[in-house]
Amino acid sequence: MSGRLGIYSQAAGGELPLLLDVYPGAAVAYSLRKIAVATTNVIRVRRSSDNVEQDFTAAQITDGTLLAFTGTGLTNDGFVTIWYDQSGNGNNATQTTANLQPKLVSAGVVITDNGKPSIQFDSSGLLHFNMTTALSNIRSVFYTLNPEIAGSAFQQFMLGSTTYVDYAGGASQEWLYSAGNPQVTGGDNKINGVTTDLENTTRALNQTLLSMIHTSSTGRADSISKDRAITGRGWLGKMQELVIYSTDESSNQVGIRNNINAHYSIYTP
Repeated sequence: MSGRLGIYSQAAGGELPLLLDVYPGAAVAYSLRKIAVATTNVIRVRRSSDNVEQDFTAAQITDGTLLAFTGTGLTNDGFVTIWYDQSGNGNNATQTTANLQPKLVSAGVVITDNGKPSIQFDSSGLLHFNMTTALSNIRSVFYTLNPEIAGSAFQQFMLGSTTYVDYAGGASQEWLYSAGNPQVTGGDNKINGVTTDLENTTRALNQTLLSMIHTSSTGRADSISKDRAITGRGWLGKMQELVIYSTDESSNQVGIRNNINAHYSIYTP
């Protein structure tokens, strides 16, 4: 952890330092676990039975509070309307249109990936979140996600924009589009800690910790999973955590990945 002392919390199970208290300065940070000591609520959920919405802490997602709200029957679903920014910058990811909201509870059960809560994007490619404030200087990205549904050409946008295609999926299901931002495709990109050519690597359909250190702070995004005004190119599969810095986190990337991986158990370091 780069010699830093972590802040241990019961909310983190007494085992992990809270990520943003060890590695502060994130531009935005979305997660279904608590990753900053100042965080209270991590999501807002709309229940399908009557469209009532409510905020939830990370602990409440798993301790039965969320399911007590949504109901546990086969017709009880819960959709995420706000994914709260834990960076302290207030850049929440929101979706006010019901049929564009990703799901967290399906048929009365919390959706998981490898045993941890996960937001589910369906096979339509339409579901997405809009950021409160557009980002124009992204330098470092740490993403826990699962492209569990094979897409078609240029689907699986990890981050979207009304104008740019910096984080577009490739024409043959590659992680990144070869004609996208060269500072993104040509950066220090790793899958589960292993250096990977993302513009020539097809997405494996399993849980993944993706880290990207761009060659300059030029990444641009204003949404999670949307291609400009083109429909159907959004993410297909699951997401659990997204942390973005405008700074070069090369010296901290191992520590950040280790913290994330220690919680989600994605790979063996």
